[in-house]
Amino acid sequence: MADRGVRLEDAHKYVERALEMEPENPAYLDSLGWIYFRLGNFFQAEEYLTKAIAGAGAEPVMHDHLGDVYFQQGKRVEAMQQWKTALELNPDDEKIRDKLDQFEP
Repeated sequence: MADRGVRLEDAHKYVERALEMEPENPAYLDSLGWIYFRLGNFFQAEEYLTKAIAGAGAEPVMHDHLGDVYFQQGKRVEAMQQWKTALELNPDDEKIRDKLDQFEP
């Protein structure tokens, strides 16, 4: 639901419940961060996505998500760094390559 941007309030409840059982689960932290992003709460999104990356390490989608958050916050340099990391981890991801091509100075 979070990826598609639908029923975000329900998705939020489900992920919160999952985090009660596994508070350090990087996938759940990423999902909650992405929900906050979709809701326009970029600072909370950054908090949860940063925690997710710290716990998961080399997950390209998490770096992509954090790059999107940074971009929305006006942190272009940080966004580019996250997208570059995501692309290094998944060189075949055309969506990330397009972001880099579009926004790289």
